[in-house]
Amino acid sequence: MAGKILAVVETEDGRVRESAYELMSFARKMADGNGGTVCAAVLGIDPAAAAAEVAGRGADLAFAVSDPALANYTCDAYVAALKKLVADKEVEFVLFSHAPLGWDAAPRLAAVHGLPALTEVVDVETGSGVWTRLMFNGKLQVKMKLAGSPLVA
Repeated sequence: MAGKILAVVETEDGRVRESAYELMSFARKMADGNGGTVCAAVLGIDPAAAAAEVAGRGADLAFAVSDPALANYTCDAYVAALKKLVADKEVEFVLFSHAPLGWDAAPRLAAVHGLPALTEVVDVETGSGVWTRLMFNGKLQVKMKLAGSPLVA
């Protein structure tokens, strides 16, 4: 399960949302358990400052994806940019926070491009690739293992 782990960083008005740092901690746990690399992706019209901020707070690599089409969030533009980034950088895992960007873009990225996906992930057993996710409003925890790469969670 080693490889590049891409944390998709959500921003608001150019500032990194706090949920991004929780996501980066989760990515770090995965990377440390398997010898992987934590990467962060910040998308927008001018994401360089936000990318530099996350690079200084846990990411091994930070990618600032700048495009006029990303000035205002649209699912199609973000998914297209992420698809290209994932292919270009040979990413094995794409992680999203359980926040508006993740609710919208993660399932779209997986569905449009035929990628395996899990939502509401709260843990992963490093080494075995067994993921724990919540179901029924957190009343159940389910352990799952998916095949395929890149995996969207």
